[in-house]
Amino acid sequence: SSTFLHQTDRFAAALTSECLLLRFDPASLSLSCEARFTAELSNPGQTVCNVLRYSPSGAELLTGGDDGVVRVWNLASSTSTPRLALDDHHKEIVDAEWAPSGDRFVTCGRDRSVKLWSGEGACTDTIIPEKVKAVSPLAKFARFVNDTCLIVATHGPRGPSWLTIYDVGSDGKTKEVRKSQISKAVICSMAVSQDRSQAVIGFVDSTRMIISLAPTSMLSKNTAVVHEMPPGKAAFLLDKHVVCTSSADYSVNIWNIKKPARSHSLGCCWWLIFLLSLITLLYYGYLYAVEKGHFGGSGRIDEL
Repeated sequence: SSTFLHQTDRFAAALTSECLLLRFDPASLSLSCEARFTAELSNPGQTVCNVLRYSPSGAELLTGGDDGVVRVWNLASSTSTPRLALDDHHKEIVDAEWAPSGDRFVTCGRDRSVKLWSGEGACTDTIIPEKVKAVSPLAKFARFVNDTCLIVATHGPRGPSWLTIYDVGSDGKTKEVRKSQISKAVICSMAVSQDRSQAVIGFVDSTRMIISLAPTSMLSKNTAVVHEMPPGKAAFLLDKHVVCTSSADYSVNIWNIKKPARSHSLGCCWWLIFLLSLITLLYYGYLYAVEKGHFGGSGRIDEL
């Protein structure tokens, strides 16, 4: 896992239990390591840090991993002891995100729970996705559209995937606004643009989807096949109209989402045109053969 704070040109990257803080030099296109510390303290070397998120100010780093503990690190004071260590999740942490103001953050655990936290570490609400036709969805990603609007992505064991919008009150309590099924496939990656107006989502069927975000709605779904294998990572570049996706097929694709995307429906149309053309060709071939006497016995009778 890795995260980038473009205001300060700093990366944070996870190497198993450790975290590396790196500075990017745009002039030489190089990275230099500023600090290295153990983020997974419960069982160093045996557990993996899955999530790294800089706070909006860049002063703190939010981490979570296999040991199920959410940690907040004050990078200016100490990288040996976290400012917060929260163990309310009962299984590994799969995602985390700061609110734009930095006053609260959200985490997703393998225990199916989504938890909202104040900046001081108090859990203000817990969301357990409701069962859908006996399917118990797993909360995979959570993203703030703004301080009062949260989007949670969930999926079943083999699909489908849903997006749920929540209102977030000043007390940190949530209220569900809308839930929509967005794909029959399992979601595997998600990123939100820096202005939080759009989201890119990747699925295990090798498709990616662009969704326009609004506080109470999800609009303008745009789906396309972009890889031969699932796009496990997705990100917006500094330009909100440019999306980068990477896949286990060793490909990295960069997309201008303003341009029309090739989609499943377009592929189906081409296959339908090809099939109709083939049927037409065979039909006229049959008529020609009948006319020339290649079918039936009329040809042999005339010859007699």
